[in-house]
Amino acid sequence: MKVPLLSVDPDAAFDAVVHDQIGGPYQVPAELVRLAIANGASRVEVQCRRGRVIVEAQGAAVPEAAIEALNRASGQGDDIARLQALAALEDLDAAALGWAVGLNPRRLLIRIWERHSLTTLSAKRGQPFRLSHGVGRQEDGFFIELTGPHLNHQRALRWLETACRFSPVAVVVNGRNQQRELDSGCFRARIASPLPAVVALGVDLDAPRLWLLRHGVVATRVGVPNWPPFEAAVELQGQVEGRASAAQLRQAVAPHLEGLVSRVVELGVRVVPRIPELGFRQRQRIILLLLKAAERGLSLENIRRAPLFEIVDVGGIRWVSLEALQQWRGALPGVVDCGSTSEDVEKPYLCLGVREREKTSGLIGRALSGAVINRAAFGPKIASSARTFFEFARGMVGPRPLPESDLVDGERVLVQALQGALRTAGRSIDVTVCPGQRPPQRWGRHLCLARDRPSTRWAVRAVSEDPACVYVVAVALKLPRWTVAAHTRSNWLLGESDELV
Repeated sequence: MKVPLLSVDPDAAFDAVVHDQIGGPYQVPAELVRLAIANGASRVEVQCRRGRVIVEAQGAAVPEAAIEALNRASGQGDDIARLQALAALEDLDAAALGWAVGLNPRRLLIRIWERHSLTTLSAKRGQPFRLSHGVGRQEDGFFIELTGPHLNHQRALRWLETACRFSPVAVVVNGRNQQRELDSGCFRARIASPLPAVVALGVDLDAPRLWLLRHGVVATRVGVPNWPPFEAAVELQGQVEGRASAAQLRQAVAPHLEGLVSRVVELGVRVVPRIPELGFRQRQRIILLLLKAAERGLSLENIRRAPLFEIVDVGGIRWVSLEALQQWRGALPGVVDCGSTSEDVEKPYLCLGVREREKTSGLIGRALSGAVINRAAFGPKIASSARTFFEFARGMVGPRPLPESDLVDGERVLVQALQGALRTAGRSIDVTVCPGQRPPQRWGRHLCLARDRPSTRWAVRAVSEDPACVYVVAVALKLPRWTVAAHTRSNWLLGESDELV
């Protein structure tokens, strides 16, 4: 007796690819953007509103063979031929067109312009596709409109914002350009090996966070525990096939992970001379990155010799290395937490956060004790305690500072620049931004700028356009006992500023 062969329903196959090959229907608009960029789009515009999705790409030459394959796959022909056509779409790296059909829209319209010719594919739900050809416009491009697709539009919008943030071309979604650079950390660099990537150092993370891209569009995000923290957008096109799943992308990046971390550590060592310019939070993150790398034996000798640690002595501030601490004669300097007040501490003392202190002690094989309080210094401090209290209280009145994650790029640049420019008693000023329009609040080692105040907006714009302008802003904002870093004035006089690594 013959056993009948099992067959696959092509209509079910369209539905399956949307749910199995990508995260779900909400990702289809972003996949159409990826298709446009992969085929040379110079700009992509997306309208994603309730009941309609439109993707229009300039300069994208989608192969006509992809449209013909989509027509065969969606037609009324033999099931085997339709499934073969669907496979051909994947081979052409144009599976996104099949995923669009899988959304089962009430109406589908696709137009492709290439070399002065126009190819149009249209259909209504439950009816055969109609393929036609005509004369097209001069420039290449394509237009896709889905009316009544089965997807969550709000979720699709959120994913478009995430997926298109690293796009190499402008991607405008509902009138807003989603394209932006990696904006975390203190320093950023573009690298070509072991994989093309943009990396950010000094991030507020406990472990690396990798955005895995294909054609500049995010496919998935992964965390890598137990490695030195950084953030990176990694391009994997060419490392995987077009139909690769998120799991396959993670497998593809795994063999390159150690090489990627090594490149990040190499960059971290290169920025060590810039550490004194940073605020203490950013400084802690860079130091922690390098200490974690040293614990794993990455670039150990370079890190051991790098001047990572700030020592405050009677004669001023100096920077020493792990090697110097390990070879220190006699008792090591006491440790003061980076963010604490240190005027009453016996000098010399070492400025370290709790986590860096623990790792440093382990790497040098010596205990690091807390600093000794100089009790003789209490007398002069009592006279100024009331003034200090009222300054602090004045600073605490009003809106609370915004978290760093809520700042826009220009505000973040201004905050980091001012923290590198303003100092008091050898320590960086802690700069924050708050809502409202009140005058700048200054007390102790703190400066709070009101986001909506015209002078703050001017400072954000000026420093974003020319980093050397931070000198003018710092002079305008400083208290009498605050100082402006000498390198900031030099940059202003020379009309230039150091470039980030």
